[in-house]
Amino acid sequence: LSPLSISAVLSMTMSGAAGETAAELGEVLRVDGDAQDSYHEHFGGLMQDLDGRFDGYEINVANQLFVDGAANWNDDFIALNEQHYGAPLRETDFSEPEGARKEINRWVKQETSGMIPELLEPNQLDTTTAIVLANAIYFQGDWAEAFDPDDTQPKDFTNLDGSQTRIDMMHVTADAGYLEDGTVQIGRLPYQGDETSIYIVLPTAEDGLEEIEKSLTVEQLAAWD
Repeated sequence: LSPLSISAVLSMTMSGAAGETAAELGEVLRVDGDAQDSYHEHFGGLMQDLDGRFDGYEINVANQLFVDGAANWNDDFIALNEQHYGAPLRETDFSEPEGARKEINRWVKQETSGMIPELLEPNQLDTTTAIVLANAIYFQGDWAEAFDPDDTQPKDFTNLDGSQTRIDMMHVTADAGYLEDGTVQIGRLPYQGDETSIYIVLPTAEDGLEEIEKSLTVEQLAAWD
């Protein structure tokens, strides 16, 4: 799950909310009520800055409003989402839920270059659905030091329940950032240009994933970097 995607759809939802609902969404997103207008401008600007082709990598950030064409939608809500989130209104026939589901899945598949072919599963929409706020993020980067496909070998992977599964694992010998503090092992592998990297966080204990997940705060990530 992408934190940016979750923040995007909650922010788009907040832009159409009022009263207690808007206040609760603002609390989740840590946005004071008086700052919501500027928040949408700045957060939308961030996603627009991320979107594009850069040296060594590509990011596609896409938002879309799939709405029931029979409903009456607030003009300010529609305009704000199109202006700041690049999320135009797309009338969708939710009276045929399966057709609507396939339409949304086609959009997601296109925006992620086929990496997510089916976001919504059968029966996740029904005739009471009035709107789907969708976000898709696609990242494609070239490693600073590429993996050789011939070095991919089957190895044992330990599952959450302690069982092991035999899967193919990539191998490379390369310079990389590394940190170990007794509870986690962290590797940083850069992409070309060294502007973006993947961080791999691995608990040292086989049953340590839950505790690591609980500790993942902005401050903790900054301390590991």
